[in-house]
Amino acid sequence: MSSHLLTSQIKWELSYSLLKKVLKVVSSRCIPEGKIGYVRVVVNTPCNLLDELSSIQGVGRYYWASRDEPWEMAGWGEADVIVADEEIYDFSYASVIEKILDRLSYDYSTVRYYGGFKFLPLDNRGKRWKSFRAFRFVVPRVELLRTDTETHLIAHVMGGDIDGGMKQIAAILDNLDLWIRGGVPEEKEQEPIHFHHRLDCPSKMEWVELIQRTLSEIGAGVFDKVVLARETTFEANRRIDPVLLLKSMAEKYKHCYRFCFNPIPERGFIGLSPERLYKRLSTYIETEALAGTVARGKETKEDEYLKSSLMNNIKERREHEIVVDMLKTNMERLCSTYEYDEHPKIISLPTVHHLYTHFKGILNPAVEDEEILEQLHPTPAIGGYPRGSALEWIKREEPLDRGVYSGPVGWISFSSAEFCVGIRSALLQGDKISLYSGAGIVKGSQPEAEWNELEYKIMGYLNVLTQSNPYKQDIGGEK
Repeated sequence: MSSHLLTSQIKWELSYSLLKKVLKVVSSRCIPEGKIGYVRVVVNTPCNLLDELSSIQGVGRYYWASRDEPWEMAGWGEADVIVADEEIYDFSYASVIEKILDRLSYDYSTVRYYGGFKFLPLDNRGKRWKSFRAFRFVVPRVELLRTDTETHLIAHVMGGDIDGGMKQIAAILDNLDLWIRGGVPEEKEQEPIHFHHRLDCPSKMEWVELIQRTLSEIGAGVFDKVVLARETTFEANRRIDPVLLLKSMAEKYKHCYRFCFNPIPERGFIGLSPERLYKRLSTYIETEALAGTVARGKETKEDEYLKSSLMNNIKERREHEIVVDMLKTNMERLCSTYEYDEHPKIISLPTVHHLYTHFKGILNPAVEDEEILEQLHPTPAIGGYPRGSALEWIKREEPLDRGVYSGPVGWISFSSAEFCVGIRSALLQGDKISLYSGAGIVKGSQPEAEWNELEYKIMGYLNVLTQSNPYKQDIGGEK
């Protein structure tokens, strides 16, 4: 992919204009104490935000691109972070959101905290998720924000005294300097990425046994559906840059949410999620059921046949209807009025087709984001149904800590919020990458078919990662 970086001269001029505005805001103390505000300048020169972000090293990097709207954010540094204590794995959505809203204001209503929650907060088995904790939300110190009409360079400032303001000016200057000095990463001069080991958790044999136990529980009426996940870890010969990996896939997955949280150089969480948890604009809300999957065909005729078979597949339709039924119940609780598609549609991604049903409604007056999260997460599409018994089974039987995988990932602002489900995601740790995928188990599920579904869901990453790997057979799954 070609790079579209702004020149150092353009970046210097933009930074100079931005810093003049920062100095004015800090000296006038116009941002209320304890509230976060911003200054911005227009970027008139076209640029690729992921190119700009990939040129910056040695500082936290963050990226978010909406699925349905033409806006994206690339940020670096941290103006404010709201994160769980290292040894605290339990929390309430209300307490986290209260902390965020305490720092937002009407005058700067477009400021967004980006981040996510773990799928199961009480699960602390996965030490590799240590940097992300039970929850982590950040306002980047500096960000490039592109909408459908223009691009802005933005610096965020926390209101307070002059001494604190001067420290923030220094931090903004440091982050702008990293950007000005950044260049195109010299990928061609590095050794090509080769993978020499693959580890599945659970293994193929363990997966088959787990599915058989799960089907026995379904047959006994313990639950109707449970979604089980797999972690597939590869070791490479060198570090994999999370921003560059996301960049290599973003264009092909532009109809998905694209995100990257890279708080320290050796840890990055990226995703290409097709699934919205919810989007709220004041009292208007949208959510969806995305469940039921089939692989894409190699040829057009085969692909159309597979789409038709998905719509008529009893097992896949049942899996989808469980999610739809739960959303009906939850929207009844949350909304004064709502509506949804009478019949499911099919959305097509590069490697799979999904069944899809859209919901929209008007929230009851007292409903806040914490209640929406509590009602909607986890949906049967990534947890199971009934929720309680399905989650107990996952806690007891699933041999991995999902971390932020399949958790709520998104942003919160003064009057709006949007979260996707953190699926089709990967955790990068230096020279290791862990790919996460899940499959919904219902009556009639076949272990081999569900294993193959896991493979389809990570194929987007594998296709990119194997392009420079001459030993493709070394990263294939167990047969």
